[in-house]
Amino acid sequence: MVYLVEKGRLEESFVNHLFRLLDTVMGSYAVADLDQNTARAMRSIPRAAVPDMPDRIILATALQLGLPLISRDAKIHEAGVAPVIW
Repeated sequence: MVYLVEKGRLEESFVNHLFRLLDTVMGSYAVADLDQNTARAMRSIPRAAVPDMPDRIILATALQLGLPLISRDAKIHEAGVAPVIW
């Protein structure tokens, strides 16, 4: 998310709000680890289909956790690698 703020794709206020939600004790949100299971899941995502590294990490995280991804990114939708909502 910090990367997306730096690229001008997200407002910093949104990221600050999300950090506050993540700091909420017994809240509804959790941070997924970026670990070797995520790296292994990245192998199943064709670089030609999803070339942006942060997008590949996000998609690999959804894959390894067995969760649908909420995204409006056309390349992620078109890749057809994981279920996408939105």
